[in-house]
Amino acid sequence: MRPYFAYVFINDKSKNYIGTTELVPFKLINNDVNIYFLKYCLVSNEYISKSALIMYGKEHPRIYVKDLLAIKIPLPDLEIQQKIVSDIQQREEKSNQYKEQIKNYKKK
Repeated sequence: MRPYFAYVFINDKSKNYIGTTELVPFKLINNDVNIYFLKYCLVSNEYISKSALIMYGKEHPRIYVKDLLAIKIPLPDLEIQQKIVSDIQQREEKSNQYKEQIKNYKKK
């Protein structure tokens, strides 16, 4: 697994599964975690930095799943998680708008 690639996708919304760089599946076992909050934690600089400390292998860096699962992530109340997710999504949307504007300027 190469967490520094920061690849995460969320499976079918009707199921509480999430995958990471090498498609290590996680199943949420309770409703205390917003799946998008977890996604943003897994691609955060803090998480990637922590995971880099426990990687092994030079050509194909990997992390043992048990070590990956030992990394602690902050878990505020669900309401706060949703606020954080909303804020990030708004910023991503704005960023995408700016990227589109830049792309349009380059065409001129």
